[in-house]
Formats: sequence, structure tokens, C-alpha cells
Amino acid sequence: MRGSPLPPLDEHSLFVFWCQLLVVLGAARAGGYVARRVGMPRVIGELLAGVALGPSLLGQISPSAFEWLFPANERQAGLLLGLAPALLGTPLVLVPFYIVLSFAFTYRALDTGVKALDLATLTDAAQSLGAGPVMTITRVILPNLRTAILGAAFLTITVVLGEYVLSSLFLYNTLPVYMADVGTTQAQGAAALALITVLFTWLLLIGVSVITRRLGGGRVATTIAGA
Repeated sequence: MRGSPLPPLDEHSLFVFWCQLLVVLGAARAGGYVARRVGMPRVIGELLAGVALGPSLLGQISPSAFEWLFPANERQAGLLLGLAPALLGTPLVLVPFYIVLSFAFTYRALDTGVKALDLATLTDAAQSLGAGPVMTITRVILPNLRTAILGAAFLTITVVLGEYVLSSLFLYNTLPVYMADVGTTQAQGAAALALITVLFTWLLLIGVSVITRRLGGGRVATTIAGA
């Protein structure tokens, strides 16, 4: 069943939309260029440019400019992010953007884990024991990537815990948004929430380290033999 057609956009909304595109793309390009000039990956500069356009920098330097450029309007946010307004009614709309944000961090963790393995030797040994491609991946390769996968999951959680701009644009009251709202009226409450978040992150890191040590006790030969 189709929804009612959307009313046409006014000139101001279109003008703000084009300004958003120019500012976001220009800042991302500039941040990537500067990052490459100093020997860092381009994606780091692009992420820092996004942070600079958020309330932590632009919102503090010029609140009126931030509110004009990124108004708290779901339809305006949908124009910028290329989403249909019907998709903006559920928090699940944030998931694809969180996935993109965490790509740069999870890739490094998984890439390090893969490079630490001798995939050719593991594959040949598993196939010589009669394992097919699916069993080789699920019983040999993935068990040896458990540490990298746990590290990638930890980095993803930390990225999501600290993300503010997207959830604020979509008007969802996530933890960073709630902390920012509390900080405007109760500084001590915001500090307490920040401390709880840091403690949770440390506990999560300790848990990942303990699980990694327990899961990493087996040897590759045992894994191959079990296949």
C-alpha cells in the first residue's frame, strides 16, 4: 500500500540541501587531502572532517550556523542522506550508517588477523584431510580469526557509543544525544554518564581480552584435525 505523496520541497529546503552537500563533500575532500599529506589514511581525515562539522566543533563555534546547516528536521536529514522519509520512522535506519562508520576500524583489525595466518597452508592441509570449501572456512579459517573478529566487534561498539551527529539528525535519543542534552542543564549528570561509559568500555575491553585468551588456547593443528 503506497503512502500519501509528499508535498513539493520549498526553495529554502532545496537551498539548504545543496549547501549541505557542498559543505560535507568539501570538508571530506579537504580532510582526506590533509590526512594524506601528513602520512595518514584518507578516511581518517574524512572522519575528522565529519566530527568538525558536528556539534562538538561547529556547534560550539557557531551554533546558529550549525542549526541552519543541519536543522533538526527528519525530512531535511533524509534529503542529505538519500533516504525516503518512510524509512526514518525506526532506529534501524541508523544501522547502515554505523556499518559504514566502523568499516575503517574493523577492516584494520580483520586485515591484521588475516595477514597473521598462512591461509595457503591452512587451506591445503584442510583439503588434504577431506574438508570442503565451506568446512575449511567455518572450521579452520574462522576459528583462527576469533581474536580479530572480537577486536573488530569491540571497535564497532566503541564507534557506536560515541556517534552523535547521525542520531541527532534523525532525532533519536541515543546515549551520546542524551548525554549532550543532560550536559546543558546538569553538568554533574553528564560527567557521571561519561564516566559510566568509560567504565563500560574498559569492562568490555577486559572481557574481550579474557575471551580471546581462552579461545586462543587451541593450536592450528588441532583445528585442522577436527575438520
